[in-house]
Amino acid sequence: MRIRSALLAPALVAAGVAALPATATATPSSCPQLPSDRVADAVNSLPRAFPDRAWVVTAHGASKDCTLNWIQVFPQGSTGSSPTQVLFFDHMKYSSVATPRTGFTTVVDSAAPDQVTVRFRWIAGDEPNADPQGHADVRYVSGPQGPVHPIDPIPPQVTQR
Repeated sequence: MRIRSALLAPALVAAGVAALPATATATPSSCPQLPSDRVADAVNSLPRAFPDRAWVVTAHGASKDCTLNWIQVFPQGSTGSSPTQVLFFDHMKYSSVATPRTGFTTVVDSAAPDQVTVRFRWIAGDEPNADPQGHADVRYVSGPQGPVHPIDPIPPQVTQR
């Protein structure tokens, strides 16, 4: 299961959204690509983390059954502690973001149909940015109940930074 950012990148760049090669894995190879215009529209709807830096698509993937897609964006030229967004697409339609902009966030897997797990990390105490020890995995699910939503509690350390 390899992320296919190389296929998505040319179309995103043409739509004005930067793309970088992804290094993570998370998409079943049989999942269809998200339409690049929908990705570009969703990314361009986000307020910028920094006024002079565009969002850059750094990774994307899908749930085991391909119904819940995601992309991750970072500000151009950012570091791991920079604000990031995980955007969800339910049946190829933009749904929501995982949380407000936070750093140290990655998508780690899809353990079940219609689900994606996001790992949030945070600095606890005076530890260095390079190795935050606080962490929680939060499963997000799509379904008939409404937009994509978490089924695990999001720790307050994630939303109150």
